[in-house]
Amino acid sequence: MKIINLAVAGCMAAALASCGADKNGGDNDARKNKPTGVDGYTVETVTCADSVAYGDSKAVAKCTIGYLKADSVSTPLIENINAWTRYALGNTTGAKMGQPLAKDVVDNALASSGSDLKDWDEQFGNVPMAYEMTYSVKPIVMEPTYVTMLFTSYIYLGGAHGESAAVGQTFDATTGQTLGDDMIRPDAKDTVLALVKEGLMKQYFKVSTEQEFNDCLLSNNGEFTLPANPPYFMEDGVCFLYQQYEIAPYSEGMPQCTISYASIRPYLTPAVADLIP
Repeated sequence: MKIINLAVAGCMAAALASCGADKNGGDNDARKNKPTGVDGYTVETVTCADSVAYGDSKAVAKCTIGYLKADSVSTPLIENINAWTRYALGNTTGAKMGQPLAKDVVDNALASSGSDLKDWDEQFGNVPMAYEMTYSVKPIVMEPTYVTMLFTSYIYLGGAHGESAAVGQTFDATTGQTLGDDMIRPDAKDTVLALVKEGLMKQYFKVSTEQEFNDCLLSNNGEFTLPANPPYFMEDGVCFLYQQYEIAPYSEGMPQCTISYASIRPYLTPAVADLIP
């Protein structure tokens, strides 16, 4: 079972961007002429859950998908969101969006873990093992100009604790194109990095000094970068989310902060700034 990961998230965003228009202004006129980018769309949510057991060992898997539907068969927005959803869930079978896709994800997860549990039961039948795999993809913000999707997962395959992941992705509601790291002006990267650092200190770690902040990180040497995955739009600002172990130990969870639109607007490209409410 393949889950979206840090190393390839940027590549996915770049690939999906080719399905839309030039994000630096190629479709500005079309966007301005369309009154509401999400009119006519509805969200349908499906869930599939199943389990497999060998002796006293058991694996459970669950997949929830919230996906957009429209009166027309397809739109650039739906096509790109569906492609991103499939990628996030590691789907390569071409299962139909909705219940068939959720079932395919669960079946694949159980096929892989079930094989492991069978071997475990044959060798250590008197020692029960429990696996848990939970996946979710759904829209978390739908505005006339943009839609933000969020993928989350929790996987426990034995050991001290499970592993969680969360990846957000914002789409231009008119063109369907993804918004990546290049939503930030090249000459403003350092300024935005400083805003994110300040946001993490105040909103997440609740510290006030540089040393306290560095003490929260895995590398206590002052080295600090933007998240590997692109930022995404929320209702009140742009969210920067780090994965487990990306900058901080497991005990710190997934550090994140939201920079208000008023604060970050000057540092976004003009085309992206136009999408902000």
